[in-house]
Amino acid sequence: MDFNKRIKKVAIFGAASALGTEIASAIAIEIAKAKAQNPLEIFKINCLDQKEEVLFDVRKKVQARVISAAEKSIVHLREIYVEREDLIENSEIIHECVEGVMHGFRFDSDPLYVKQADLVFFALDPSQADHAQYICKSIKLCKSDAIVAFAGHSEKDLDFLDDKRLPYTVVMQKSDPPNRGKPFTIVTNKKTDSSVEAVVREMETRFGKSLI
Repeated sequence: MDFNKRIKKVAIFGAASALGTEIASAIAIEIAKAKAQNPLEIFKINCLDQKEEVLFDVRKKVQARVISAAEKSIVHLREIYVEREDLIENSEIIHECVEGVMHGFRFDSDPLYVKQADLVFFALDPSQADHAQYICKSIKLCKSDAIVAFAGHSEKDLDFLDDKRLPYTVVMQKSDPPNRGKPFTIVTNKKTDSSVEAVVREMETRFGKSLI
């Protein structure tokens, strides 16, 4: 399963963290691009956090990023929606685009929504006891072939994982020094499946373009 298919079903744990929100925003931009080509494409993006009340701000930030991207692409959007006679003003076209993207997002605290995800992000610190428990509980719910990316951590953070998960598990670190063209470096391990390697390299490239 390639990146374009996996991004249709995503779960982000710790979505309220700075990195989690950044990942959600990058995915939202990718969805906007995909729906610009095919408005009927269906996406299910679950932004999850232990405290549901903190997710309201995440929604606002992600939506703001999509609005900004739509405003910059208004000429292209006009071409896409050329047959929509009901959309006249730029603001109406932008609204239609943003609503289409945000419709696929769910903001919740229930980890059960990870069960159908093909691409899973954990923007949580496993060195914190409550986070470690939440990760262990949630990762058991993941599909066996779901790619799981631990964002913002080191390879040592994978030590607590069962070996059977390692072929589909990677570490996603912010580039040091910061690199706008490639904001993330994705670290694989010796057991990483070759199909996973191809997806994460594509993810590095796509997210770099999305976050500029």
